[in-house]
Amino acid sequence: MTKPTLKATITHAENAKQPGKPLIDAYSYIVRHKGTMREAITVRVYMSASVNASMVYACVWVQCADGQWTSGRGSAGGYGYHKESAAIADAVRSAGIALYGRASHRKDGRPHAATTLHQNANWGCSHPAFF
Repeated sequence: MTKPTLKATITHAENAKQPGKPLIDAYSYIVRHKGTMREAITVRVYMSASVNASMVYACVWVQCADGQWTSGRGSAGGYGYHKESAAIADAVRSAGIALYGRASHRKDGRPHAATTLHQNANWGCSHPAFF
């Protein structure tokens, strides 16, 4: 049995721009690379302070194995889906990242966040993608 693998192609971009909105969430993905720990992925999520806030914004920064950075920004509004996931998926696309392949599931049967993000990035956003 082959191990499921999720891969990415990256076209470097510098599209991240933090909006002037309150930060509502932040995620980091820490990796060990060449014997040192580093933050490989940073995601920040913002939302308007209005009680009727319908837009969610996200920024993503990714440091690749070659040391180069790519970044993107995204947004999502409307109703009927998880806007945070949609905004993150939009930011991933803006960063020039295309995910492909197949990722494994956790022991409890739920997909890893990368699997969910992969689904959202390719098929629209109907599921939350948490890191």
